[in-house]
Amino acid sequence: MTVPDTTTGRNSGFPPPSRLLLLTALSVLCGEALVMTLVVLLPWELSPAAIVLMDALALTFILLPALYFFLYRPMADYREGKREAEAEAVYQMLHDGLTGLPNRTVFEDRLAQEVSRAQRSGASSAVVVVEVHGLTQINDTVGHTVGDEVLLEAARRTRAQFRASDTVARLGGNEFGVLMPEVDQAPALKVLEQLLLRLKRPISASGLDLGIDATIGVAFCPLHGADPARLVQFADTASRAAKRNQRGYCVYNEENDPNSMRKLKMLTKLREAIASDSTSLVFQPKWSLSDSRCESAEVLIRWTDPELGPVSPAEFVPIAEQNGVIKTLTMWMLNKAFSQSRELIDAGLPTRLALNLSVYDVQDENVADRIAELQSRWAIPSALLEFEITETGVMTQSDRVLKNLERLSALGFSLTIDDFGTGYSSFEYLSMLPVQSVKIDMCFVRDLPTNAKHQPIVRAMIDLAHALGLKVVAEGVEDAATVSLLRAWGCDIAQGFHFARPLAADAFLGLLREQSVGDC
Repeated sequence: MTVPDTTTGRNSGFPPPSRLLLLTALSVLCGEALVMTLVVLLPWELSPAAIVLMDALALTFILLPALYFFLYRPMADYREGKREAEAEAVYQMLHDGLTGLPNRTVFEDRLAQEVSRAQRSGASSAVVVVEVHGLTQINDTVGHTVGDEVLLEAARRTRAQFRASDTVARLGGNEFGVLMPEVDQAPALKVLEQLLLRLKRPISASGLDLGIDATIGVAFCPLHGADPARLVQFADTASRAAKRNQRGYCVYNEENDPNSMRKLKMLTKLREAIASDSTSLVFQPKWSLSDSRCESAEVLIRWTDPELGPVSPAEFVPIAEQNGVIKTLTMWMLNKAFSQSRELIDAGLPTRLALNLSVYDVQDENVADRIAELQSRWAIPSALLEFEITETGVMTQSDRVLKNLERLSALGFSLTIDDFGTGYSSFEYLSMLPVQSVKIDMCFVRDLPTNAKHQPIVRAMIDLAHALGLKVVAEGVEDAATVSLLRAWGCDIAQGFHFARPLAADAFLGLLREQSVGDC
């Protein structure tokens, strides 16, 4: 490392040659003058050896102090100044200029050492990312000087919350990193809770009491791995999840990480599964509560990968939505479902199938045309097709969604609002939608007989839907007691494990045949 010379008035630690020559000459002249004076003034006769000795002593006592003050001291001062400059340069290189905390370089180096040590000892360590919020508004409102004061106080509070053995560093901007060696999850989370309370206290700066907020993400070694860079990434991902979910802190969870290796692998394999027709469909019957018959079925996608095993739609559908694969997946599902509907028709058992459309599907201005094209190709009557759209989906970009729903309704398809009760649709907007039914979300239905708070909600939703001329479907029905309540309140249709689990195509065809035989 090259360090600039910061000593005052010097460009080198060694005096110029001219100065050394002058210094030596003056020392010799002074020494000789002193010896000659002594020879003249002393009353006795001196031998040549004595004169030489006196000459040597004079030169020594004159030249050595001169060399010390004019040669050695400048060189020593220069070397000391250079050491200080090097130390200062190293410090500046490894510490944040505003807060004085170690920077990312130090943090990553100590993390690498701690991971190596933890792997040998088996101890648990915590990697924490603290993100301070509200600084941008402070900077824009009262200036960056005040903002720096607030950030500096936030750094002090963060440092004060942790042990001397913990490393607190500024990673950049409004982010701090903390390395907590030899700590288990429970005590680490307790410290983070206390830190949140400390950071949320008002900060006095330039005569103002200013408030900030913070979110904290934490990953644990070896629980979440032993790669230092990945641990910091995981903690940062957890911090963003805490902000997104409006929580103070969050422990890293791979399921909530959009960039996890499993999800990246799943995305690749999902594309391959769609292209190779490796996914499949199952059918969950919907039961009419008035006559206890299977009146339709919801079509569900199932996927089992040789490496990943069975993958839940709750896991792979969001990945498809986030990465632009959902349209391809939906078209595969529609084409497969239409072919199954064609088989039911050819078998003399025409049954309405309910197909799910994601929010991304109903925002696509060409979705109705593509569905109409498939319908024409498979020659499926519109009365045998129903589309379910989540309540959140119909509230997103409502004008475009409303136009697409009206187009689907004009083609003769039935429309259902799925997960009803979990969104924020107004009664006025609900009355404008061209839908024929609503499906009450299972979170209200699953424990209905024992949940006194859900009972009036479900009953009110049934009455509201009927008042708007809509049919009501209840999903998640798992026992006879729930069936009795729903039937007493006038619910039209129910689906759930009490009636049947999702069935493969052959099993669903068998169920319809048994029902058809029973009708004869």
